[in-house]
Amino acid sequence: MRLNIPELLRFFDEKAPTSVGHASAIVSVIGEDLGLALLQRCLKEKRDVSTKVIMHGGAPLTPTLGTSRGPRLDRWLLADATSTNARLFQVEIKNWSAHAIGGRDIPKGADKAFLKKYRQESWRRIWDRGQDCFRYEECGKVLTRMNIPTKMDNESGQSVSILPEIQKEDVEPIICFWWPIHHTGEDESLFSYPLSSLPESGFKSVCVFSMSNYLRSISEREPEITLHMPAAARRIEWLRRLVYQES
Repeated sequence: MRLNIPELLRFFDEKAPTSVGHASAIVSVIGEDLGLALLQRCLKEKRDVSTKVIMHGGAPLTPTLGTSRGPRLDRWLLADATSTNARLFQVEIKNWSAHAIGGRDIPKGADKAFLKKYRQESWRRIWDRGQDCFRYEECGKVLTRMNIPTKMDNESGQSVSILPEIQKEDVEPIICFWWPIHHTGEDESLFSYPLSSLPESGFKSVCVFSMSNYLRSISEREPEITLHMPAAARRIEWLRRLVYQES
């Protein structure tokens, strides 16, 4: 899918007047796919890591505790693995933007000082420095160690074993936000934040990704971006079948 970067920023960050009341519906259509596709592109650019979504039965496999209850995340991302190396990311996506309750819009043309302060404030909203943890369980669940998958669909749709077998030390938690966010206010799109108080899961750090930071970093050289967003594409195709716009 081809996306218009200035319009994405205008809709989600600037909270354009005509956008009010539509954010939840639009996020339902494109939100998870957008966050994941941008994260995958950033991982390739910043870490030289290619990834693929773990699919099972033709649908993305949901990270869970292996039971019907308990926290659930949004996606598993498997890094390209060799016979001696493997990496697995358990990903949570939060499309909170200027439209969210308590959200604050970013004026068009906001300067570096404004954005730096905004990123720091966004971090303080979700991170409890005293407790060294996320303030809200919606974010904190990314630090819960999910049940590592052992099988996935191959390119032919057949269920195959994931090899080499993933060990718990090969799993990294990533939380993906829309809004500009960074603990020191930098414009870094993807950063690792160390955990001084280790959670029960034993994770030593959490990786944080900002869609807005990333799109701002490429907007001058790329006003449009093409992303693989299969679920969003299917939803939009259904909307085109269901609704005809009169000329």
